[in-house]
Amino acid sequence: MTTPQLLKPPNTAVFATA
Repeated sequence: MTTPQLLKPPNTAVFATA
């Protein structure tokens, strides 16, 4: 996930899962 901002879902949640 280099550019989570491009993703619609909350990048915060993605980072937390990563």
